[in-house]
Amino acid sequence: MPICFHIDADARLCIVTLRGSVSGAELLAAQARIVEDPDFRPGLDVLLDCRGITCMDQVTGVDIRRLAALAVAEAKTRQAIVFGDAPPAHYYGLARM
Repeated sequence: MPICFHIDADARLCIVTLRGSVSGAELLAAQARIVEDPDFRPGLDVLLDCRGITCMDQVTGVDIRRLAALAVAEAKTRQAIVFGDAPPAHYYGLARM
């Protein structure tokens, strides 16, 4: 699986690591796994580590909007996205959606 996560309940932080080729379906499945994790609590801050991504060509704007719609209830969380050296411009654009 190109997406793994760790929840640090004491720090109220969920670290999500993406590696290799990532699809929109995999992003949605990972979000579902995170919410189902027994350590998950609403309001966790999120750090997305995207440094290991090699391809996001299968992630669409529709996928990002679906993820965002599921996360609207978490509007009070802080989120940070980390990319490696010079990711393609469209990766940055998808992340900003």
